[in-house]
Amino acid sequence: MQLKSIYIIVLCLFHFALNAQQVHQNPRMKRIIDFDQQHYFAQNQKGKWGMCLANGRSVVSMNYDTLLALDIINFNPKDYSMEHIHTNYLIGKKGADQILLNLKGETLLTVNSIMPRMMGDVILVRKGAAWGLAKTNGDFLLPTACSEIEWYDDILALKYQDKWKLFHPKQKESMIEKSYDSVEEVINSTRYNQKESFLLVQENKKWGLLDKNLKTIIPIEKDELKPIVAIDKYSKKQTRFLVKENNKWGLLDINNQFILEVEYDNIELIQWERSTLNIPEQPLFVVTKNGKKGIVDAEGNVVLAIKYAAINYNKTAFDGLFEVEAERGSKQMQWDGIKMVALSMKP
Repeated sequence: MQLKSIYIIVLCLFHFALNAQQVHQNPRMKRIIDFDQQHYFAQNQKGKWGMCLANGRSVVSMNYDTLLALDIINFNPKDYSMEHIHTNYLIGKKGADQILLNLKGETLLTVNSIMPRMMGDVILVRKGAAWGLAKTNGDFLLPTACSEIEWYDDILALKYQDKWKLFHPKQKESMIEKSYDSVEEVINSTRYNQKESFLLVQENKKWGLLDKNLKTIIPIEKDELKPIVAIDKYSKKQTRFLVKENNKWGLLDINNQFILEVEYDNIELIQWERSTLNIPEQPLFVVTKNGKKGIVDAEGNVVLAIKYAAINYNKTAFDGLFEVEAERGSKQMQWDGIKMVALSMKP
């Protein structure tokens, strides 16, 4: 995720360079570059940058080492493309400082670094080695005391006082007040370019699930929550979650509906090592209840009765074959994608 942040910065600068157009000639200026056909970046003969109007009147004094547009960037996580939309703010650099300016040349904020990406009216800033969130009027939402940052598409996660804060430009202060002990991204992709992505969050030793708009999908009240991806390669909504409550296990879908009630001593996931032409690539589950084992499918259907002492299979290269042990001996069963078929043990 930190590489993604670097990638965003590089692309911002690259975009700025590609769109630079030298539209005016002025003997006092070394370079003049169009900003919005009304304002122009201007560099004097000493190499310092400022901004002037079309008539040549200066609106930002030419005493900055660099001067960049602070854009709103709409990021597409599917192809990493970006749409840049100009705002009324600039980033000027003087020595080790970066200054947030408006188009009137007024100083709004001075820090060591400003991420060149607007999030509503909020920007990510750095002082020393610590990060924070500030509004474009200079007020701070989070002080520059955050030790780590992570990007999850449009969501920014900041570690503040050993807790994680989540910021979404459409949510703003309503979510920044909450804190999480842990934040993990869950991404589930299919062969047809469909993608589900969520945030698995922990608070006070309980787990829950948020969508990418920070809406709660599964309340933060589960002892454990383990995502299972690629349930069915043909499904648009395929993510499932193993859930633990009061030392019992169950299975949830992304709508917080139980596929398997929380009543099993253990649920063991089985997935195909590779897909086949005639068997869907979906997992099965070996479930244990009251000391007996059975098998259910991804929809919660019992495909092998929960009555066996043991169920063995090749865990490194599963091919649908099971050996089950009962009181009267063992037998082999083959899963064909729809049902279990008993195999003859005779030579």
